[in-house]
This record gives sequence, C-alpha cells and structure tokens, in this order.
Amino acid sequence: GAAGGASGGVGGGAAGGSSGESIWVRTGTQVLRQRPAGSQPIAVSASGVPCKDFSVSHDGSLVVMIYDQQPETVVVAPSGGGSEQLIYTALLNEALSAPIISPDNQWVAFTKGSTGSDLMVVSVAPPHLPIRATPGRQQVSGLGPSRYAFSPDSRSIAVTGDLAVSGRLDLRVFSLTTQLETILISASEVVAGGGVREIGWSNPGTLLARASLLATPSQTHQIVTCAVAGPCSLLPGDPGNGVTTVGAMAVAPDGAFLVYTGNQRTGFVDLYRISTLGGLSTRIVQSPTQAGRIGNSSLVISRDSQRVAFVADFANPMSFFDVYVIPAAGATAVQPLVVATASQAIDTLEFSPTATSLAFRLRMAATGPYGAFRTVNLTTPGQSPVLLQASPVVDLRWSP
Repeated sequence: GAAGGASGGVGGGAAGGSSGESIWVRTGTQVLRQRPAGSQPIAVSASGVPCKDFSVSHDGSLVVMIYDQQPETVVVAPSGGGSEQLIYTALLNEALSAPIISPDNQWVAFTKGSTGSDLMVVSVAPPHLPIRATPGRQQVSGLGPSRYAFSPDSRSIAVTGDLAVSGRLDLRVFSLTTQLETILISASEVVAGGGVREIGWSNPGTLLARASLLATPSQTHQIVTCAVAGPCSLLPGDPGNGVTTVGAMAVAPDGAFLVYTGNQRTGFVDLYRISTLGGLSTRIVQSPTQAGRIGNSSLVISRDSQRVAFVADFANPMSFFDVYVIPAAGATAVQPLVVATASQAIDTLEFSPTATSLAFRLRMAATGPYGAFRTVNLTTPGQSPVLLQASPVVDLRWSP
C-alpha cells in the first residue's frame, strides 16, 4: 500500500482530504473526477491546457498529468484539489507519456523520447532531479520501454521493452537507491519478435514475467520468476499445466498468485491460477466453446485479490466480447456480467477499490467515441450498466 502524501507541498491525507471512491476519466483533453453516485464531475486538469495522459496514486491522494503543450510538462497535484506542482519539463518536440506514481507517492515514472524513448523517474519532492532509468539511444529509433512497474517498497522499478535490440523485449530492474541497472533477461536470451511481456511483483525482491525464451523454444510463452538481482528461471512446478502457450498474465495485488490464459485443450483458451511460488496450476475458468476467446489484454484482479475480471466472447464467438467477473478461486460455470450487443465494444476494466463494482469503457457502435460506465454490483449477471461520462472517454481510473 501507499505510504501517504509526499513532501514538497503536494499530497496529504487519503484522497486529498475527500471521502468516498472516485472515478477518474480523461475525455481527450481534460481529466475529470466524479463520484460513482452521479454527482457532477470536477475538472482536475488546468483549464485550457490539453492533458494527454494521467495516473492516480494507489491511495488516491495524488494525480500526475502530462500536459500536451510545447514543451510538454509533467505536473503532480492533490487529488482533492489544490495547486499543481511542475516536476519535469521536456525539450521541444520531445514526447512524454504513460506516467505512474510509486506506491509510497515519492516517485513518478514516465517515458520520454523523440526517436527512441527512455524511462525517466523524477522525485515528487523538490528539487525534482530527473533520473534516466534506461540507457540513452539518441541514435537508434524505435527502441524503448513498453511496460514498467515500481516494486512494492518503491525502491526499484522493473521495465521491459525493446531496450537494446529492436524486436527483442528484454527485462531490467533499476534501483532508485543505487541508481544502478540490472539486466535480468537480455535481448540475446529471448526469441526474435518476442521476449518479456507482462510483468508484476510478488514481493519487493521477486518479479514475475511472461516471456518467450530461446531456452524453451517449444513453449511459446511461459511464466518466469526473477530475483531482483537475478537470476531468472521458469516458475517451478507445472505452471503450464500442459499449456504450451501462455497468452496473458496478471499478478494479484497481494502478490500471492497470478492468473493467466492458456491452451491446454486444442483450440480452447482457458483461464488458470498458480501461486507466485510455483507448484501446480488450477484451471479457474473453462471456455464453453472451442472458438471462445478471452481478451488477452483484459485480465484484471481486484485490490483485495478476491475477484478476476475479463472480457470474452463465450456467448457469441463470432462477434462481441462480454464482461465476466469470477471469484479468484474459480467458477465452474460463468455468465456475463455485462452483455455487449450489436456493434458495441468494451475495454479498460477497473475494479472499485472495495471490489464491489466495476468500471469500463463502452463504445455503443462500430465506430465513434467511448463512454465510461460502471456496474451496479458484481453478482447480478446481464445487468444494464450505469453511465458515468458520455463524453469521448480515452482512459479511466478508479481510486479511493
């Protein structure tokens, strides 16, 4: 969990002094905060300045935003209202993106670059000295980080991406204490056109990843466990459960287990659970049809680690993805929580902090803008979701 507000004039009590859960949406150029009960949204980003990306701290007390101006800037502000604090200014025509806040609210990480890109880490407290967590590649275009995550103790950040060789995603950990980098899985160890994909921490010293390695060419993607200082190895036991291709992975917030999609049965994509220490895996959802698919980018686990949400086209394999929520221990039969009809599309699933509801983006037609919606509860299948924001919603978050 987060350790409260940061110093330097930004932060404070939980949720910036406000109470109740909040939905955050970015409507293309503006960040809005809204209570799920339906009160009027509050503008969070500065008036007249387009916001291109944002994130909210785990405890809900801080929001970090990237303003799309020249030069682009990174600002941090109390989520409950208050003055913004500028923590980074880019060079002209240098793009910034994908900010995240460390669990202790002391650091902000984001990517920057014009040809290739690098992962930058800046302290929330003054003097906001930027730290480059990946090597510079000014002469090499198209390379850079794709995913990154702070360790639970906020002392390290893991990053995967095309960091050295295009088309080979390696894995590194950067220590914010020593400012030294450790290469856990190098570009020479991964399959061309692949490498390390999803990553997550089970504890401050252990990292989990989905990877395609040269050492296991017959297993397209498998689950790898890494000590923070190395080495890495396949998760012990039977994480594959006979599965030769792991399609997606998500680590539980409490670090105890992970879930992943796999194809143990020919043509079927099922959902599995395994301890982050290894051992035998358990199938927690069995696809009812051979053509049924689980959306690989949709896996999300609730903050209390009790539920798993995903989208799947089990009900109509030829068309639309519906929303499913199951107990993390598994379910023998599943019914969609929200059903997509006609040409609707659903993505960006977000559990409420108390794991009593789910927010998501929904597009009502084959083309056009997405709106933000939420479920009434997680136990009523086929429910009609509640509209939160009808404006074109690019992204959403849910915070305490």
